[in-house]
Amino acid sequence: MSPRLILLPAVMIALGIACAPALPDDFDTVESRFPYRTSTPRPPAYSLRTLMDFIDGATPKVIAAAEASPAPQSQPPISSVLESPTRGAATPAPQSLAPSPTAIQAAPSAPVLPTATLEPTSTPVATATFVPTASPMPEPTPELIATATPTLDLTVEPTPTYTATASPTPVPRVIVDPDVRVIEAGQFVLSVDVSSDGDSIAAGLGNSRITIFSLSDPTVAERLKGHDEPVRSVAFSPDGMLLASGSEDKSIRLWINDVYSWIEGEELEDHRHVVGGVAFSPDGSVLASASRDKVIKLWNVKNGEIIRDLRGHSAAANDVAFSPDGSVIASASSDQTVMLWSATSGDFLRSLTGHTGTVNGIAFSSDGSLLASASDDGTIMLWDPSDGTLVGTLLGHGNDVNSVAFSPDGTILASGSDDKTAILWSMSDQEQIATLEGHTAVVGDLAFSPDGGTLVTASRDRTLRVWKLSY
Repeated sequence: MSPRLILLPAVMIALGIACAPALPDDFDTVESRFPYRTSTPRPPAYSLRTLMDFIDGATPKVIAAAEASPAPQSQPPISSVLESPTRGAATPAPQSLAPSPTAIQAAPSAPVLPTATLEPTSTPVATATFVPTASPMPEPTPELIATATPTLDLTVEPTPTYTATASPTPVPRVIVDPDVRVIEAGQFVLSVDVSSDGDSIAAGLGNSRITIFSLSDPTVAERLKGHDEPVRSVAFSPDGMLLASGSEDKSIRLWINDVYSWIEGEELEDHRHVVGGVAFSPDGSVLASASRDKVIKLWNVKNGEIIRDLRGHSAAANDVAFSPDGSVIASASSDQTVMLWSATSGDFLRSLTGHTGTVNGIAFSSDGSLLASASDDGTIMLWDPSDGTLVGTLLGHGNDVNSVAFSPDGTILASGSDDKTAILWSMSDQEQIATLEGHTAVVGDLAFSPDGGTLVTASRDRTLRVWKLSY
């Protein structure tokens, strides 16, 4: 191969660097990056023939210079490149080298190719950078989707466990037997109670009589006569051997269970007005009575003597109740309050205020943690008797609420109203769970059986209704 053809590329590269067109004057980085170019004059353009003639004359000199130049160990600074006549031909990176002054002087009329050597260098760099960057980008997409799916499932899985533990006290499910037993009393039924053995129902009537019905056979009834006015309240003793009754005749009578019949016992007289409520202490030794004379009286059951009077209400006392442990007495009044008293000393403990109407009835839960009060304002309020805190208000009746009673286990509260209904309430969430309809007049009183499976309601429609409940 001709030496002229071999040296042609090298000469063209060297001359291209030395004779590249000058950059614009406003390109302010030329001097800072290529200071040697600013002083190089721009030579005139030559034809290809002239360039070939130049190569024919300069080939022996260039070959000799290339053979004499040692291989570079490291890239010299720019100043050494300018001083070396052979450096331009030996270095493979022409864009960082200056042209050889010797070659330029030996061929003053040499042609110059206006080609920038930076262009071929930049092309592979851009290509090499783009290809590896673009290819792996789509690969992580399926991995992200795969890891997101189990993460979502894991967050949903614990939800049923949390819900199950959020309500430790389940809401009771009460089923009311639609086959309700109706007992005809023949008179307004103003008050009712169920004996501790669950077999006897005592009903105070508007004609001053008391009727004892058997739950097992309601056709068997015993009528007690002794009061002269309607019987506003009745209560069995805890052992079922006594029955107390309070009347509009201002008296209290004790009735004795003689196994085969009830016989009239002692008459307790001292109130000056209607006796609206009576209640036995848990041990049966004390009887409490509430009267419209604003006084609560405590009686010794054995001898019929008054133990003490509890005074504090500013209006009629309508109902009275003992706490399950017998230490506290609660009284309900037309002054819109409930008052708590010490059963042993008779000291006033506290007044529970919140009702905006007459408080007609009260009841303690079986564990004594709640006290319920029924009022003419249409509400039932639940209190903590230990500190008098109001813990809930039950709304559901459409008229005056006359009476309340807790189931023996304390999970259900029953209420009777002038709206002719009785309502069952859950104490776990204080929500209404059943409405008992059927009476055609005011439901004045109600009572649970000892096992909680029966609720008896008394009405001015002259009937008792016996509701069978299952939980």
